[in-house]
Amino acid sequence: MAQRTLPGLGLVAYFPKGSDNWDDDMNQNMRLLSAVVQAVYQSKDTPLPANAPDGARYIVPETDGQFPNRFAIRDAGAWAYITPQKGWSCFVLDLDRFMYFDGAQWSDVKPAVPQTESIPIVKVEAAARTLVIGDAGSMLVFTTPGPATLMVPASKTYAFPIGTNVIVKWEGIGPVSITGEAGVSFSHTADVTTDLRVQYSEAMLTYLGSDRWDLVGDLAAGA
Repeated sequence: MAQRTLPGLGLVAYFPKGSDNWDDDMNQNMRLLSAVVQAVYQSKDTPLPANAPDGARYIVPETDGQFPNRFAIRDAGAWAYITPQKGWSCFVLDLDRFMYFDGAQWSDVKPAVPQTESIPIVKVEAAARTLVIGDAGSMLVFTTPGPATLMVPASKTYAFPIGTNVIVKWEGIGPVSITGEAGVSFSHTADVTTDLRVQYSEAMLTYLGSDRWDLVGDLAAGA
């Protein structure tokens, strides 16, 4: 099989038996592997130090006029440069994060989209239910066989943190209404009430402070 450059990293292989000077290409192969396998580099923005010890590894700053964005490896008292391919990645020590080469510059590796945390589901079978601190971040599912009411207490009863969210769902026969103790107000559009509209409707309460709650969702129309 003829000597050729392999796809991917561009390693040279399949040297003919008895060929001369194959060691030059093999030395380049080893240097390339040393540079990109489990790649860890000191910095991507620091100018290359002139007196760096052998083994030092940097990414040449993108502002460099000669070798921008290349891998630089200190070997035998001199810098050797390797041009990264699109998609190559490495860990940059002084930034403490992984980066990848997008074909033009080094960028942060995009983290995976985190899975949305699940929320507690609380089934409510009573016809009357008062909101409590423990309901924060939960979905209250009303499964009552008849009308049900959720009472939102004043802050003197329960000091809900600003930003507290509670989802209310009508799943039973219903209907389900949301009301508040004296001094509690609800912020919603003028064309709706604080009642859920139909079976399986949902609405979200968000505490705004000073006994004011934002109320949005599938609400019954106003008179």
